[in-house]
Amino acid sequence: GQVLRMNQDGSGVETIYRPQLFNDPYGFEGPSFLGADLYLNTRGSGVKHTGVWKIPGVASLAFGRNFPRPVLVLSRSQTASEFGEGTVFTPQGDLLVVDRWNSRVLKSSPPYAAAFPFITENLNEPFGIVVSGNEIWVASGGFQWNINRYDLISGKYVNTLATFQNGFPTFMELDPAGSLYVTESGGNVWTRSSAGAWRY
Repeated sequence: GQVLRMNQDGSGVETIYRPQLFNDPYGFEGPSFLGADLYLNTRGSGVKHTGVWKIPGVASLAFGRNFPRPVLVLSRSQTASEFGEGTVFTPQGDLLVVDRWNSRVLKSSPPYAAAFPFITENLNEPFGIVVSGNEIWVASGGFQWNINRYDLISGKYVNTLATFQNGFPTFMELDPAGSLYVTESGGNVWTRSSAGAWRY
């Protein structure tokens, strides 16, 4: 239930958030940044703390400082989910929230006061999410075990980017060069180069 950070070389590991009370949020998943603010979705955290949370100003604070407590951005009543996973921001500033509970992706526009179903096709227990160019890529577990491509503007299904055999894809991230990194339930970490070549 903790949120940690470290330097890129793995040094300086510190806890920036640890649940203090029963009603504090825990079970965070899928972190993403908007400026210096860190956004996280909760996963199976119960009615009182399910939703999307923000820890303000994390990226601007030096190591060893006290961090602000999480602020609830979208509540369970707004997301209608009890099992959230990844989050990501679009270039337009919209927040996309994976709702694994209902096999869909929600969209919230600034000031992030409400969320609406955005991607609802060809998903089964989605996990990770990234924005690549004019597309959104979503990893599905459940019975699909694939990564699907969706149009950034409409949210409509385009096609399947990849299908996995030994485990389902969970979380994903793109590096600055456009290569995709995928963690997989079978214990592998896969990479896909910007040219489309896969390896693990």
